[in-house]
Amino acid sequence: MARNPGTAAQRGSPETKAATCEFFIDVGRRDGNTPDPFDDTFVLGDYHLLPGSPCIDAGSNDVDNPDTPEIETLPDTDIAGLPRVIDGNLDGAATVDIGAYEYLPGDVNYDGRVNVLDLLIVRNSLGRDPASSIQARKADVNADGAVNVLDLLVVRGRLGKRD
Repeated sequence: MARNPGTAAQRGSPETKAATCEFFIDVGRRDGNTPDPFDDTFVLGDYHLLPGSPCIDAGSNDVDNPDTPEIETLPDTDIAGLPRVIDGNLDGAATVDIGAYEYLPGDVNYDGRVNVLDLLIVRNSLGRDPASSIQARKADVNADGAVNVLDLLVVRGRLGKRD
């Protein structure tokens, strides 16, 4: 992952979002099968935003910028075909994310919809430390630092959602 998620207060502070908005993504890695870094195979990362990323809902829906007159509207969809503007942090205001993929809360396996498969992934990660693996980090849907029944409730409440 790109960085330690910090506390919820740190992640949500305007300073954090406005300053650098570091991505919470799986950036990829070398497989480490040989001591020579030039012989290693690079394993591609997954550039979907992870729960708790300060880049969720941190973009601007206002594209009326005199510095970029060629951009008149936001695209309708992200790179995966999800709606471009989703309320990713569930605060009631849909704002575009920073990044190629729009974050869909509860879509733990990134298949573009919240379904029973997402529930199973969270259930199988119950009690695991989100820092222990990317899978557990994705399962911490509410980004509270623990994979627990609260994450299951978020996913269950969003079953069938695509936005």
